[in-house]
Parts: sequence; structure tokens; C-alpha cells
Amino acid sequence: MEDKPTRRRAVRSRSRPATMRAKTRPEATESNGRGRPDLRAARSSGPGNSRTRSRQPKEEGIAPLKLALSAVIIILITALVFVFGSHLQTSFGAKQRTRSQASTSKHLSHPWPSFRSTCENTGFAPFKTHLKPATDPTANHNANYWAFQTGRGIFSVPAISAFGQILIGSADRKFYALDELTGKVLWKITTGEIIDSAAAIHGENIIFASGDGHVYNASIHDGTIHWKFAAHHQEGTADEHEGLTCGEESFITAHGGTSTWFEGQVQISPIDGRVYIGNDDYRLYSIHANGSEAYNFYPGPLPYGTIWSGPAITRSGSVIGSSMNGKYFKLDKNGKCIWFHEEMYSISSGPAVEADLKMVFLGSWNGVMRAVNHTNGHTVWTFSAGDQIYGGVAVDAARRCIYFGSQDGVFYAVNSLTGKSVWRYRVNYPIRTSPALALDAVYFGAANGMIYALKPDTGDLIWSFDTTEDPDHREINASPALGHTSVVFGSEDGRIISIPYRYCLEAKTRKDPRCHTQTSEIDAVGMSDGRNLYYLYPGGIIANDVPDGFTTSGVWHIRLLIVSDNKPRVAHVLQATAELSPPTNGLTIEYLSTSGSVLITPRGFLASDTQYNLTVTMFDNSMTSTKRLFTFRTAANKLVPMFSGMINTTRLTSATTLHIYNLKPSYPPSWISLNQIGFDSVNLLAAIIHVISSNDTSTDYLVWIAAGLLEQDASIILDPTTPTLAPGILSIHPDGTTFELWSQFSVITGGPPIPMTGFSVASHFDVESGMFGTPTAPSWMSWSSWCGDSISSLIGAIQTNMCSTRGRIVTVGAARGRVYASSVSEKPRGWKVSKAAVRSAGWLGTEYVIEVTVSGGVGARAPVFGVVLFDEVRRVPVYLDYKAVMRVEVDVDVGQAQIAVSLANAMWKVGGGEGDLVRVIVMCDMYPLFNEVLKVDA
Repeated sequence: MEDKPTRRRAVRSRSRPATMRAKTRPEATESNGRGRPDLRAARSSGPGNSRTRSRQPKEEGIAPLKLALSAVIIILITALVFVFGSHLQTSFGAKQRTRSQASTSKHLSHPWPSFRSTCENTGFAPFKTHLKPATDPTANHNANYWAFQTGRGIFSVPAISAFGQILIGSADRKFYALDELTGKVLWKITTGEIIDSAAAIHGENIIFASGDGHVYNASIHDGTIHWKFAAHHQEGTADEHEGLTCGEESFITAHGGTSTWFEGQVQISPIDGRVYIGNDDYRLYSIHANGSEAYNFYPGPLPYGTIWSGPAITRSGSVIGSSMNGKYFKLDKNGKCIWFHEEMYSISSGPAVEADLKMVFLGSWNGVMRAVNHTNGHTVWTFSAGDQIYGGVAVDAARRCIYFGSQDGVFYAVNSLTGKSVWRYRVNYPIRTSPALALDAVYFGAANGMIYALKPDTGDLIWSFDTTEDPDHREINASPALGHTSVVFGSEDGRIISIPYRYCLEAKTRKDPRCHTQTSEIDAVGMSDGRNLYYLYPGGIIANDVPDGFTTSGVWHIRLLIVSDNKPRVAHVLQATAELSPPTNGLTIEYLSTSGSVLITPRGFLASDTQYNLTVTMFDNSMTSTKRLFTFRTAANKLVPMFSGMINTTRLTSATTLHIYNLKPSYPPSWISLNQIGFDSVNLLAAIIHVISSNDTSTDYLVWIAAGLLEQDASIILDPTTPTLAPGILSIHPDGTTFELWSQFSVITGGPPIPMTGFSVASHFDVESGMFGTPTAPSWMSWSSWCGDSISSLIGAIQTNMCSTRGRIVTVGAARGRVYASSVSEKPRGWKVSKAAVRSAGWLGTEYVIEVTVSGGVGARAPVFGVVLFDEVRRVPVYLDYKAVMRVEVDVDVGQAQIAVSLANAMWKVGGGEGDLVRVIVMCDMYPLFNEVLKVDA
């Protein structure tokens, strides 16, 4: 934990009067980083927070007239209270309470205490937000917009307390408490991994979870940690508590998952305070309020039994949950199965309960929203959207309506009784957020960086707000929460954003160019009916044309969009052709799943400052061809050898290393649904270790790529457990700033390894910042793999519609990067190669063995060793699963490391029959410790 004293705060006596306790609590300030924020200016505008204060009169006595007048007033007030219901309500619909009452009440009036606001996952807050007359004192016209920048992206939902704290985690591994009015940090806790699950408030404590496999219980006021709970069902680990199951106990053996990351949403039972949360170890945990385990439930492993949703807790204390293997179920509070159903597709949305109708609503990745009977789980009705449904619904019991979004870019209102469409609102970009519903508005975010407020009755736009700062990293996939004065949410770019409900309506702020109050004011590219081809930016923005100033290392992502009756139709591209004039060395066309997109890659760099004509034709499953001409001019490259000038492969004291991060696969869009936060947290290091060739068109370098870990001080160290160890080729344009990196490896983003048989990043460095992947220096990232690389990847590809008609998963998106100088790239002290040899082995030389001895590191830190093989005849790296074929034994006490690489000659033909020569480069972290050509000994 950071920014607070290590000494735990003294426990206050519960018998002390509330007013005395309030006096002894320190006011929250930026300097001390603790305590609850002063919301005196906002309490008049927050739900249930009108301030009352009794004063002692200065006079010793009170005049009879005053007494009489007071009596009349008291009688009138009493009558009003009796008529209107025994208590007064604020305009937000919550009970009035003073600050001391709020701090001592057993049930605090938190405006948004958990992922979906209520324990039944309704996504509803019973107060008004924007519909307030100017004379209403609770309208809070002085609420301010603010944004707080965290270190990495956000896919979690804030909890908002009665004391005015925003409580949310980030992929930078930190859990934050921010002041609701200003966005200033009150306290923060650093965990061991990324955080992408929503927290929940329980009284004056906050319960949150991390990818480090722990659930934390901390004080809302200063972040003091009360207890931690550890998940314990990792794959291959024996565990006597295998878990409860439903209906298949006789033949199911409970297994652990590939990790113990917590990606489920925290939910707390109002009955007994139990904590419920799902984990990637294929478990739903039930945890007592004291942090001990009550039970865990196992929905089964295939194809991927992790639980990302938050369960709904009914009024009787039963639990309704779902899992990514398509299971949905109801348990009693002790984990005993009440009912259990399944379908073929993943379910990431948390079930939502409409108690009066005895209905449960949940959507799945095949685009089907279903209503099931609360009692037996049987389906009552289904509604089909145009694509995957990722988020949950908001339940409008008064209007008998539910609201939800889809990856098809449409926001739906559906009758909760019949399943019939009420209205829909199209934004043209994937909607993965779960909506937040108030009495007068429904709020949601989309992948175009916009937050929307719509009228629940009609679906008409109240306002929208464009949060975009970096066009390629702008998606809002974290669901909004409703606070005292503002809607609050996280963004892909790592910001926590607070927008006052009336910001786009008030006279002094509505002219902000980010605000829109008419749908016609919003970018309408691709919104009209018909069929057309569009260019997509790396981050997925749809554009009519390829932009001028196009980078000479760029690729073209072209999408066929077919719209009918204001609803997009999924297009399956069967065949595509492309012609470029003036021509290059050729074009490669790859098909992107079923999204109607192709990726066109030129072989080699384009000419700078040149006008090109790109003609693209697509033939789709409606047996129709669509053709389009794109005309654009490439950038005039400046000869600023900023990047190439840093490279020196002779007399090395350190290796020039790239740091590639913020990976953002924009298409197929299901990648974001699967793991936006995981990709965003990946750190790749690529060290330049050898010159391959140089000519007038490019200089090619051999690089070594490894995955790193982000330390608390923001430095990157190598991950000794990573499967990401691979060579690659870095081609640099003669301008010294434009480049393309190519490799193949597997990467772990929290689940099973993801194979990338053709990973590439193409960009140019921004001269001012020294970075790439910025708004002024966009980058293209892509990779591909076979749909059937494994059974799990095949099932996953089918479920998520990511498999193309060619049997491949082709991915395109954006990434950021920089030249990174650190100790992992420096020449190590002590270590040196004392022996290196390559020999043939096995029956008739069917195997090659590379043996390396590294010595001299007595008492030194054990680095991550590796061996890179380079084919000197073909002039290409040897691509292998280096992690699988390499065995490393390090003894720092004697200062020696033994490295052996064994591989069948079918995996690599040394020299191609023209000479048994191979270049062997021994890596010590990211530094090439040895680089020589060796002859294979028979």
C-alpha cells in the first residue's frame, strides 16, 4: 500500500457519539492522503445527503411570538410529512441524512456500491440525474469535469461511496481511492498484478480483487488492509477442496484453471455479508465476511470455465451465476445446486434479476439475450442482436424494459415481459459496457470513445461526450457508474473520467466541442443504409478515405459495411483483390474473421511523398461485388536518423532495445472482449543483436524478443516464466525513423498462451517524443495464427467468430513503444561464455544439440539466459519454440550456467545442405553475450 502511514488506525469505540467521532476524523487533504473527502459543497446535490444542523439560540429566552410561529411551522411540516409518506425525499429519491447519520447507519446510502449497483445486478440507481430545473438547489451547476490518468488501461467499474470516494482498479496494478469532486488521490494500494474486476462496498470497507490471485478487504477511509483471501485451484496443483458441482457430480473431477487471476466482479450478499467472486481457476468463491472460505463452486472446465461475471444475489440469499463455458446456474446460500443450464457460447454478462416478474436476464456471445424463469431456469423468451453481447442489462422495473448493448454497435431497449424490441440506438462501434440506469436517463459507453445518455422512454439522445485523446487508444469498455453529481467510468487509455450529469446541458459548458446533444452532430461515417468499403485506422476508427500523410510502413485495413433498416448486417468476404498504383513488390491479402474486413500489406516500404491509388474489390456471401478506389499521399519522410543513429552492434556495452506495450487488437473485435486488459498489460522487449543486411531500401537487424514484467517503479524486468522468447527481424527505412518488426511467438495475457505465428509492428518514431504509436506517429500491429493450433483455441475461435473463411485468426490493431534503456540490456558483470558447440545426435544424426557453458557469475544475480540460432545460408532466424526446446540450469554459488538446446533436424535443416554453419548468439537477459558462427560437429 502506498501514500499512507504503515501504522494501522486505532479502532474507534462504537459507543462514542457520532458527532464526537466526526470531529476526531481528519479531513482528507492532498498532503496526508487519508481520511474521507469533504463533500460539504456537494452534499446538497448528492442523493440522500441534505445537511441538517441544530443550533443553540443566542438568547436566554424566546419571545412568545416566535414560539407561536415555530409551533405553526412544526404543525405544517408534520402534516406534510404525514401526507407525503412519513419521510421527505431528495430529488434523487434517497432518504435525507446528515453526515453523522450517514457514518453510523448500518446501511449506508452509497450511490453506486458495486459493479451493477444492486445485489440483483439491475444496474439501477433510483434518483434523477439531468432533469433538474435551474431553481433546484440539488442540480449542482458547479460540478466539474475531471480526468485522472493511471499507468495502464481500465476495464473495471468504479464503486462510489456515500463519503464521496471513487474506488477503482487499473492494469497498472494499483487500486485507487479518488475524491469524487476533484479526482485527487486519497490513497492507493499496489497489488501483484493487473486489476480488471469491479470492487464492492460493504459498510465502510471496500472489497476488491487482483490478478495476483487475492481478494482484499480494506478500509474505505484510508486503505488499511483488514484481510486477504487467496485463490488456490491452479492447474496441476492438488487441492482437497475440489469444489461443489451441479448435476454432474458422479463423473466430473474438478480441475484448476490456467491461472488464479480474479477477473470476476465482486458481489456481496445483503443477507450475511458473504463475498462472491469468480476466478480464472474455474471457481466461484463464496467468502465469509471475515475472509475465510465458505465454499467454492466449479462449473466445469470446457472449453474455458473461468467466471468473469458477477453473480446476482436474490432477496432470499440464493446465488445466480454464469461462466465463460456457457453455464448458468442457481445455488442456495450454501452452494447447493437449485438449477443448472448450459449453451454452446460464452457468457460474460452477469445475470440480472427482475424480482417482481421472477425473471433473470443474461446475454451470450452468440448475440442472444434470454429471459429465464427465476424458479427453474427455463427460457421464457429470447431476443437476437446482430453480434456478441458482452455486458449485462439494466433492468427498468417501472417501464417493464431492459437495456443492453451489443458488439454490432447497437444499443437495445427490449420489453422484459415479451422480449419484443421497444427501440434501438446505433453507434456503429462495439458496445461492451453494461448500462447504468437512473430515473431519467440510461448511460453507456462505446468503442468510439463516446459516453451516451439516452431517454429511457424513447431512446432519444440527451447528450453524448467524446473522450478521445489518442484516436487509437480510446475505447470505453469499462461500464459507467452513477455518483452524487456525475457519471464516472474508466477508459482504455488509463483515465478515470467524471462528467457532470448536466455538463453538456448547462450554458457555460455545453459549447464544449466534445459535447453533442443531437445525433446529427456525431460522426456519421458508415451510418447510412447501403454497402460500401471503408478504411479503418489502427485503433478501429472508421473513415471514408485513406488519410494523406500515410506512413511508408503502413498497411490497409479495409472493411465492407452493409447497413439495412439502420441495422448493420454481418458480411462474409469470400474473395478480395487489391491493386496499387504505382506498384510495389507485391501485396498480401489476409481475411479477418467474419467481420467483412481484409488486411492488405505491401511487401517492403512505400515510396515517401508519393500519391498512390489503391483499388479494392470484395465479393461477399450475398453474391455481390463491392469495389472502391482509395487515393492518398504518403508522408514526406524527413532524414532524421533518430532511431538508426542509436544502433551500434560493435563494441557493445548495451543493446539497443525497444519496449512495445499497450497492445490493442481492434479487429476481430472479440479480442477486446476476451482480454483488452491482458493485452494492454503486455510488455515486450526487442533487443537488436546482429546486422543481417543493408541496402538502399532498408537495413535489416536480428532482434531477440522477450516478455517483461512491470515493476512498481515503472521499470521493466524479464519474466523468467514467459513463453515469449523468440528471434525476429527489424527492418529500418533509410530515413532512420520508419521501421517494421516481424517475429513469431506465443504470449500470455492471463489465460492460455496465445500463438502469434506472424507478429508485426509497423510505425515510425515521433521525433519530438522519441516514441511510436502516438497520435502523430500511429503504429500498425498485426498477427495471425491457425484456428486449430489447439483444441481450446479452435473452440474459442468458433465461439467468438474470430476464425476467417481461410481457417486463420488474423488480427490487426495498434501498439505503443519507445527505445528503452535499462539494466536488462546492459553488458552483465562477471558472466561470460566459456564453451559453445553444436553437434548432431540421435540415430543417423536426426537431432541437433547446442551446448553452452556460461561462467564467472559467482554471487551475481541469475539472469534470464537464452540461445538464438541464425541460418547463415538463408540469412533468416531459426524460428522455434525456444522455451520448449531449451534447458537452462544456473548455479550462482559456483557462478556457472549450463544451457542446452535440443531439436529434431526436421525442425531445422542446418545450412540447407550447403554447409553446416549456424550462428549462435547467447543472450544474457537482453544482452548478446556471445555471437559467433559455429560448424556442426558430426
